[in-house]
Amino acid sequence: MPSARGWSDGQKPVAAPGLKVNAFATGLKHPRWINVLPNGDVLIAEANQIAGPIRSVFSYAMQATMRRASALGESANRITLLRDADGDGVAEVRKTFMEGLNQPFGMALLATPFMSVTPMV
Repeated sequence: MPSARGWSDGQKPVAAPGLKVNAFATGLKHPRWINVLPNGDVLIAEANQIAGPIRSVFSYAMQATMRRASALGESANRITLLRDADGDGVAEVRKTFMEGLNQPFGMALLATPFMSVTPMV
């Protein structure tokens, strides 16, 4: 079972010739879903699985698996907005977009003819 972990200090993946790799943002609390908006802003759903009562062999196995993957515990329960304001590939703006959610995962963008583009969760 792989566990979620970031790059070690000074390390990053090796890119193909002519390409560059950098961390767009760091310090996120178990990012689960990424949604890039039309203006280039990035929404990140951050949430961990919260341990519940073990009622079956399946729930025991599920919690054990999530624990090994470092995906079980206190949850951020938020969506964070990231913005690369100067185009250098690193987010300079970081704001909480929504908080107090219940383990957010997927997101969808909803646009209507009478409204500006609005990210929905």
